[in-house]
Amino acid sequence: MKIRLLITAGLLLGVMMTSPVWAQEDEQSSESDFKYNRWSAYFGGGWFQYYGDVARAHFYPGSSTTDDGDFSWNIMGGANYWFNPYFGLNVNLNYARLFTQKQPKYNLYLENTSIFYDLNAVASLSNILFPRDYEKRWKWYLSFGVGNVHYRSLLRTFDDEYIGSHGYENSNDPGATEPGETARMKSEASWKVASGMKYKLTPRLALGMEISLISLPTDHFDVVYRALSEKDKIGYTNLMLQYTFGKHEMHNEWNPIDPTMAELLKRIKDVEKDVDELKDDLDKVKDDVDVLMKDYDLRVNSPDSDGDGVPDYLDLEPNSPPGSIVNFQGIALPIEKDKFQRNPDGSFKFDEDGNPIRVEEEYQGIALYSVYFPLNSTHISPVNMQRIALAANVLQRYPDLKFEIIGSACEIASVEYNDDLSRRRANAVRDVLVKDFGIDSNRLIVSWVGELKPLTTDRRKLYINRRTDILIAQ
Repeated sequence: MKIRLLITAGLLLGVMMTSPVWAQEDEQSSESDFKYNRWSAYFGGGWFQYYGDVARAHFYPGSSTTDDGDFSWNIMGGANYWFNPYFGLNVNLNYARLFTQKQPKYNLYLENTSIFYDLNAVASLSNILFPRDYEKRWKWYLSFGVGNVHYRSLLRTFDDEYIGSHGYENSNDPGATEPGETARMKSEASWKVASGMKYKLTPRLALGMEISLISLPTDHFDVVYRALSEKDKIGYTNLMLQYTFGKHEMHNEWNPIDPTMAELLKRIKDVEKDVDELKDDLDKVKDDVDVLMKDYDLRVNSPDSDGDGVPDYLDLEPNSPPGSIVNFQGIALPIEKDKFQRNPDGSFKFDEDGNPIRVEEEYQGIALYSVYFPLNSTHISPVNMQRIALAANVLQRYPDLKFEIIGSACEIASVEYNDDLSRRRANAVRDVLVKDFGIDSNRLIVSWVGELKPLTTDRRKLYINRRTDILIAQ
């Protein structure tokens, strides 16, 4: 009988694990980053019921007390493992005490202690019937399994006359008048069917009620054996408290959102977050555009009285002579200031016809840009390349303008060597303007002075003399 029940359990588990629903859910889980909790444990207790040859009325709807106040009860504990939201496994262990009713028409009184355990396949009927109702707070399930029952039974009359027993020292002695000391319990295989409801109180805790029927393969449980009578059955009606284990947010038992939908919801939240960030960025860009538009309106609508390209609202020198080379504030460069006479307040002097009055003395060139070199080198660094680029920009802006390029060297080395070095430095600057910026070489006047015209004689600052000056040619 035990072997037959074990084979039945194996076939049941095999069918369950190869079902299409199980395969589909497993495939979805493997394709998703979402995982669900699978384990839970529970503890509970309640009525312990019996149906057999003693006190037949004792079975459902529940047990009742004896004249002495004894009550049939049981406690149970167990664990669940859910493969997916539809099918799982359950391991259950019960300890029970049974006291039958004292009914005069039977004159038999049964006391029993039972320990039974079983392995069950569980189907969540609520998840199967309502698969699109996700994260339920309630569930209805059905289970079927096999197990073993160990019991110790003592049968007496109402007058305490010994009738028979199982699990006592004298249980196998037909002529015994007393059961004797307790001995090894009698053991039988069993099969079980149960149904129950659970309600989720919190993400971890659930309250449930379960009703079960456990069928025994013999008629020995109550010590009374009658030919052609039904085999003994036991059961329980219990309340239980369940705790869910696992590090994930959702549990398979409560039909979590399927991985595809969960992934979609996650992506929607990510998109919503990105949209919010874009809105913030858009507001910042809008503020910047408003500032730029105000500046643009000022530039477009503000006049440029001296025509130097700097509007009057930014021009610190709005009366610069026509053609003056100015900086970003509209102030004429030093070379321009030396060309024209100025009033004591710094403004330009103009004649009766409104033309600026030039300086009468001979013009002395002033360096517009200076390119500095390392000791004994004609290498042009990136910083000095930027200075040459500024000079090229001026030449491109004023096509009639010419530049004078004058090379210099410090006093280290011989006069002849320094003369040649200053020549090479001047030519290096000219080559950059011609080759890199496309300036016509005819607009560049190249000369060199060697060490003859130093800016400083301080030997700690001789690096200042290693340069090439770029001047506006007279």
